[in-house]
This record gives sequence, structure tokens and C-alpha cells, in this order.
Amino acid sequence: MKIKYFLSYTILFICIAFSYTEDFINSTLKQSQVENYSSLTLDSEHAFEGPVDPQKYKVGVGDQFLFSMIYPSGVMNMKLDVSPLGEILIPLIGKINVNDLVLNDAISLIKKKCTNKYENAEVNITLSKIREFKVKVIGAVISPGYQLASPINRVSDIVQENLFEFIELNDSTYNEDEIKLHLVDKGYSSTRNIKLIRDNKTINVDLEMFKITGDDTMNPTLENGDMVSVEYIKDYVTISGAVQNGKEIEFKSDDTLYDVISLCGGLRSDSDKNISIKRLDDLNQEMEELIVSSIEEAKKTKINPNDYIYVRFNKNFNRHNLVSIEGEINNPGSHSIDIGTTTVKELIAIAGGYTDLADVKQIIINNHEIDLLTDSEFDRINLIQPQYLSDLDNAYLKARTSFNRGRISSGSTDFTEDIMNFKLVSGDEVFIPKKFDYIEVIGAVNLPGRYPFNKRMNVEEYLALSGGKTNVSTRKVYIVKYGTGQRVKFEKGMSLESGDIIFIPEKINKDKLETTKAYVDIFYKVIISILTINNILDN
Repeated sequence: MKIKYFLSYTILFICIAFSYTEDFINSTLKQSQVENYSSLTLDSEHAFEGPVDPQKYKVGVGDQFLFSMIYPSGVMNMKLDVSPLGEILIPLIGKINVNDLVLNDAISLIKKKCTNKYENAEVNITLSKIREFKVKVIGAVISPGYQLASPINRVSDIVQENLFEFIELNDSTYNEDEIKLHLVDKGYSSTRNIKLIRDNKTINVDLEMFKITGDDTMNPTLENGDMVSVEYIKDYVTISGAVQNGKEIEFKSDDTLYDVISLCGGLRSDSDKNISIKRLDDLNQEMEELIVSSIEEAKKTKINPNDYIYVRFNKNFNRHNLVSIEGEINNPGSHSIDIGTTTVKELIAIAGGYTDLADVKQIIINNHEIDLLTDSEFDRINLIQPQYLSDLDNAYLKARTSFNRGRISSGSTDFTEDIMNFKLVSGDEVFIPKKFDYIEVIGAVNLPGRYPFNKRMNVEEYLALSGGKTNVSTRKVYIVKYGTGQRVKFEKGMSLESGDIIFIPEKINKDKLETTKAYVDIFYKVIISILTINNILDN
């Protein structure tokens, strides 16, 4: 009898232990899968600046894919290298030419070839390694010749440390005397007059303007067969006065006064609207002076070599009546206002108006005076001990602390004009966001990231663009609206707006305790049955 009871309890103990062991094994397997996947996807030596755009990235020789296919006969997992002929080879499927195809098209073609042979096959494929090629670098560089690059590299990646401007003279790698002699004879390498020669066409590269604006066209990505030509600096312009960083700036033939102001960090808050440009006359003998009195005029005023620019200080500037404006505005920073009189609209004009990228329907104000207003209900609830708070009290605390009381936003509604007429006080902060022209896809998808907005595309098409859902995704799809920040459950036929976020949640595993309880319940019933049988046998 004792032996039977012992065996019964032993079985119960083993079952409970098994439930924990199973969870541990599953956890270990998942971790192993993550680590294995990482080892396959991080082969490239080059750092990614963001998700590869599957609509722009062109597949080429040397790229590598991670391929998985579940088909009636089994499972196939392998790496696929793009051959020198631009082909990949999949056993049982054959050769597929993917050279020079956009990544999305290449993936679609591979999946189509597989499902044509195995109708119900489940195919997953992703880019796991980026190819490399050689780019020729010539001109005013320390080491001219060929440099290794990849399609995710930009011009700056292969020239930045090869320019005479950036060389450390105490670096033992280089001959200090030779470099000094070179600099005296020829000068520094240009960072604004760099030429990218591609297919007999010239692309102008301006690394300094790229740093300021982030405009990718000023620092393009590289392609096989590219040649980069770096010039020597020939001329400078000088800017000083009420600017953030007065200095000599390399001259570029198409520069405007506004470009030069941008390159020195913009105007100071105490700058005057009048800007002086002193330059040599046509005979390069006497100085003449031009006065520019507005940002719009500055955008049209061309700069000449050796111009001397002086931004005058505003004598009537009041440092105590300051508000700040940031974002897509021509002259961001702090500006002096008449408290209780100056409106948001007037501040925008003072700051030089919107940039071309500004979302004029979106204006955000942080008003500190509103934020400091008392809330008697909030104060009352805070005096109550936490254990005595009602559900309604907790709900109020959560609602009150979930947002900034002083934040005022026009949203994407008709309140823009009301916000424009809002009268500012000292310390207010105004933010003009950038116009969104993309849709973001996040969560349980194969290629999360930002994708260009197209009003004709629906949610299903954006999910396909992002590589489809992963095997741990839920069926639910949510849209986080750009204008309001509200998260709504996706309904068929729902339209998207620029800046919206498509969110696919992952499946959440049940809590271990709940899982264990389920196991215990099952095995408890088993033990009861065993004991019942034992009693019957004893009788």
C-alpha cells in the first residue's frame, strides 16, 4: 500500500517538474533560435544606418539571403548567395536571376518560383548579408586608389578619414613633414566640392551641408563602378557677429547667404534683421557693402568668394521675454517677444517662417503657466494612502499623469488658426514638426521600418511590403493615428494617413504559474484516478 502511494506522489512530482522543464526547454530553444538568426543576419562588416528600403535596394552579385521553405516533402533551410551571373540556386527549384532587381521584387520572384512548384509551400526569405565592391577615390586625398564599399555606404564613409583636413599630424602612419609640405603647397581637401561620377554623370556631394540638413542627396550611397573625385579648397567666405558659430566657411559656387548662415549654426536670438555683406568690386580693389534685411532675401542672395558677412546685434533685445521655437523653422532658437501680445503666428514670422519640410497643420506648444495650475482633485487624492484609493481615484491619477497639462496641439484638425492666434508668455516652447511622408510598420513583421506613403495603398499592401507577419504575430492589427496618437483596431477598408503607424502585436505566452496550474489540474485528476483504482484493488 505504501509503495503504491509512494509511486502516485512520485508521478505527481515528476509531472510538476516536467511542466517547468518544458518551459525551460522552450525558452532555451527560442533563445537558441534568436542567437542563430543573429549570427546569420549580422555577417556584414558595415553598420546599417537604418532598415534597408526594400523598394530601393537593388540586389547584386555577392548579396546573401536566408531562405526557409516548408513544403509537402519536408523543410529546407539554407543560405543563398547571388552568383557572379546574378543568380541564386535553390535545390528542387532551380536557378533564379535576381541581379539588379529591387529587393521586394527579388523576394516576390523567389516565392513565386517556389509556390509554382509546391502550391502550399510556406516560404520565408530575407536579406542576410550585403555585398562589397571597389570604388575608385582620386584627387585631394591622402591615399588615392580603390576602397572597399557596399550599397549601404555613403561617400563620407570612404573619404572622411582620407582627407587632409582630418589627418592628425602626430599619427605615425603618415610622414608629418610631407603632409605639412603638401598643406603649404596645395591646401586642405574640400568637403563641399566633391564629385561622384557614375555612368558618365556627375553628382555634387556636400558633406558639410549634409551634416546640417541631413539631406541624403548631399551624401549619396555608393554603387559598383562609382568614382569619387575630391577637390582642393580654393576659396572661403567669412561670417561673424550674431551667429551661433562665426568662422571661415569653404566657398561653393551656388551658395546663398541663407546657406552660409545655416552652415554656421544659424542666427542667435539677439540678432538683428539686417545682415551686412562686404565684398570686392568687379575690379577686386574696393569693398562694397550689401544689406540684406529678411530671410527670404537671404535665400535669393548669392555669395561670392572672399565675401565678409556680418550679422548685426539687436540693441533692443530683451533677454527676459524669451520663447523658443524649434523644428521645421528657418531660424530656430530663442526669440524675444512682447509677453501676452505676441502670437504664435507672429513668432513664426520672427523666426523666418516655415521650412519646405514643415507640417503647417501641426503646431505644438508647451505652456508652462498652464502646467503649473493647481488641480484640487489631484491634490486631494494624493493625500490618501495608496491602499485606501478607490478604482475611480486610481483612474483619475492615471489620467492626470498620462500627459503634459501645458501641451497644446493643433493636431490635424481645424484648430490650426486658433493655435496661430495663441498669445505667448515667457518660457513657452513652440515646436513645428516635419511633414510625414511615410507609413511606419512595427511589431511582429519580417521587415519592420518606414515605407513611403502612398494614399492608394492599404494596410494589407504595407504588411506585404514589410515582409508579412512573423510566426509569432497575432491576428490583430492596430493603427496609431499620426494626428491624435490614438491607437485603434484596424477594420477592413480603413484608410491610412501619412505618418500613421501599423502595429502588429506578438503573441504573449501565458504566465508560467498559470501553465503550471493547468498541468497540476490535469495530473491531479490522474492521481485521483490512480488512487481510486488502488482502493478498488485493495477491496
